[in-house]
Amino acid sequence: MFEIMRAIGWYAFLLLLFSCGDNKPIEKAKVEVIKFPKIKGLPDYGQVFLETDSMLPSQSFSRILTIGSFDSAVVPVIENDSVFKHYFFEMPVRGSEETTPFEILVDKTQTTSILNPDYLNTQTEVERQNKKMFCKAYPVFVVNKWDSTQNIEALYQDLVLLQEALSPDGKWMPIEYSLYDMCGNSYFTYWIPANHFVLTRIPAYKGAYKTLLRIKLKSASRVYYSKPYSGSINLSQLDTTEDANGGLF
Repeated sequence: MFEIMRAIGWYAFLLLLFSCGDNKPIEKAKVEVIKFPKIKGLPDYGQVFLETDSMLPSQSFSRILTIGSFDSAVVPVIENDSVFKHYFFEMPVRGSEETTPFEILVDKTQTTSILNPDYLNTQTEVERQNKKMFCKAYPVFVVNKWDSTQNIEALYQDLVLLQEALSPDGKWMPIEYSLYDMCGNSYFTYWIPANHFVLTRIPAYKGAYKTLLRIKLKSASRVYYSKPYSGSINLSQLDTTEDANGGLF
């Protein structure tokens, strides 16, 4: 009986040994590492996060700064007139069903600045150069992933976008609103070559509530979202009772 049990034990051991050799190693999930180009020409005054108790208009921040390519190691920010000259097409595209396959990338490896909304009505250039009026912002790349030129809609020179936050009950809620214009002539098209991006920026908020954030972008009749990223806000920023003057989408 003992010999039989020992034989069974050896058989089980050998079976386990050889079966383990057939198992393939489990591959680790691949993490995509994006090498963002260095942005040249943007001020970096603001090292202070933006703290607020209410929703803010995203057009305070979402101006198109330049259009560039990931093939470049350094991307200079060009004058807005130059953006219009090279990439602007005068026909509005509201209601267009043309597919514009854009990817939204938030770059937290480098920072820039935005004027604090409390100082938007500052009149003189001397006042605007006061670094205390600026707060931290992150560059945002809206990338044309296709191999052909695509168009993106803008309200004048501002992308129609806003930031959303994941609420305590697990719902995505806007913390910004986009200024709405009933005049169709206010919407214009920028033509983005293949493997190029539109550069803008978003404020870096700070508050008592830590959560996930994402960008929501509208172009014509289509809506795009960035991947979530970590951040913090104040819960009062989630108050949409007045619908932000129709600026939510």
